[in-house]
Amino acid sequence: MSGTAMGSSATAARATLRARWAPAFRLPVTTRGLPLLVAALDTLLILASALAGGDITHFTVPPMAGETTRTVFVGVMGFHKSYEPHRLADAANERLRLPLLTWTGAFLLLMSGAFAWGVGRNLSRGAIAEFFVLGAAALIGRRLWWRRNLPDALGRGALRRRACALVCGAPEDALRLRPSLERQGYQMARTIVAPDGKLEAAAEALRGQAIDVVPAEGLALDMHAAAWVLRALPIPVALVPDPALAALAAKPRYQLGETLALEIQREPFSLEERAAKRALDLVVAGAALVALAPLMAAIALAIRLESPGRILFRQTRGGFNGLPFQIIKFRSMRVAEDGAEVKQARRQDPRVTRVGAVLRRTSLDELPQLFNVLRGEMSLVGPRPHAMKHDGEFAARVENYAFRHHVKAGVTGWAQVHGARGPIESVEQIRRRVELDLWYVEHWSLTLDFFILLRTLGAVIHGRNAV
Repeated sequence: MSGTAMGSSATAARATLRARWAPAFRLPVTTRGLPLLVAALDTLLILASALAGGDITHFTVPPMAGETTRTVFVGVMGFHKSYEPHRLADAANERLRLPLLTWTGAFLLLMSGAFAWGVGRNLSRGAIAEFFVLGAAALIGRRLWWRRNLPDALGRGALRRRACALVCGAPEDALRLRPSLERQGYQMARTIVAPDGKLEAAAEALRGQAIDVVPAEGLALDMHAAAWVLRALPIPVALVPDPALAALAAKPRYQLGETLALEIQREPFSLEERAAKRALDLVVAGAALVALAPLMAAIALAIRLESPGRILFRQTRGGFNGLPFQIIKFRSMRVAEDGAEVKQARRQDPRVTRVGAVLRRTSLDELPQLFNVLRGEMSLVGPRPHAMKHDGEFAARVENYAFRHHVKAGVTGWAQVHGARGPIESVEQIRRRVELDLWYVEHWSLTLDFFILLRTLGAVIHGRNAV
C-alpha cells in the first residue's frame, strides 16, 4: 500500500472514530459558558505552575504568588474578551501576544510588590524563574491548543449547542448570518423571514418553542419595532445590526451631561502621550542641531557658492488638523515654488542643482526642519507634509486622506521607512502612503518612534526613492 493511501486511510479512520465518540464526550457547557471554563482552566494552570516551580527547585513558591498572578492575568484577559470563542479560535499570531504580555506584566507586578513589601528576600530566585517559565509555556500552549481544536470541536458538537431561531428581514440576511452562528456552536432550529418588518407573526410562531436565543437581523427590519415586539417572548432576544451600525455600537460609551454618547473618535494621543512625544522631539532635535551645526554650515556655504538665491527654501504645507505652516528646507532647486502652482520634483529634474541633487539623494536638505520641530510645527516622526495644493488634490482622490492630519507632520515617518517617498505619480501610490500613515497614527508609541528614527538612517544611506 502506498504512503498516500495509508495516510488517507488513517485520516478516514480518525474521522470515523471522532464522529462515533464525539457525542459521548460532549461537555455540558455552551459557547456562552465557555469563557468561564477557560478562565477556570487558566487559574488551575497558573496555580499548578507555581507549585511545580517550587517543587523543581526544592523551594516553596508562596500561595500568594500564584493567586496574585492568577487574579491579574485572568482579569486582564477577561477585560480584553480574550476568552470569547471567536478569539480563542482566531488563527492570527497577534492573539498570542496578549497572553504573553499579560503574563509578563502580572509577573513583574508580583515581583515589584514582593520587593516593595520586603518579602522578596525570602523568595527563591530559582523557584520564581521556574514559575515564570512554566506559567508562560502552559498559558501559551493552552492558547495554541484551543486555536487548533476549538473550531473542530464546535463543528462536531463537542459542546452543548444552543437552539437558535433566526428572525430576519430577507432571505439573503439569513444566508449571511447563519454560517457564522453554526460555526460558533449554535443549532439553527428555525429561520423566520418577516417581510416588510411584520414581526407579530414571527413572535407568535416562536411562542412555546424550546429556543435559547433569537437573533433578529437585517436592514429590512425596524430595530425599534423588533425590540418592542420580540421582547414579549420569555426568551433571550438579540438584535444584530448591519455592519456599519455594529461598528458604531462597539465604540466606547460615556455620559455626556444627562445623555449617553458614543465616542466615534478619540483624540489620537492622550495628554500624557503628547507630552512624551514632545519631550522626545525637543531633546533629539535640540541635540541634533548642536551636533550637526558644522555640517549645516558647510551645506549653506556650498549652496551659496554654486548658485544665486536664498540658502533656505520655505513652502506652505499642511500640518496638524490641516493648518498651514512654513516648512524650512535647504534650497535644492533653481526655483522656489509655493502657493497655487507647485510642480513636484521628478527624476532627472533640470530644476535641481548639482549640490541639490546630493542633498536630495541623502535627504540632507531636510535638516532645517529640525527648527520646525523645535517651534512645535512638526514632529520628528509623523506623516510627511505635502504642499497645500497637493493636499487638496490628494484629499479629492483618497477618502481617508484627511485622517493623516490627526497628528503633527513629521520629518520622517512610517511610510518613508517603507520606501513610500519621492514623487507621487498614481492614486495607488498616495493610497499606499495614506495606509502606512494611518497605521502609524493607530499604533503610535515612543518605541515605534525610536524604531522609525533608526530605520530612517538606513533609508537615507540607501537613498531609496529620493529624487
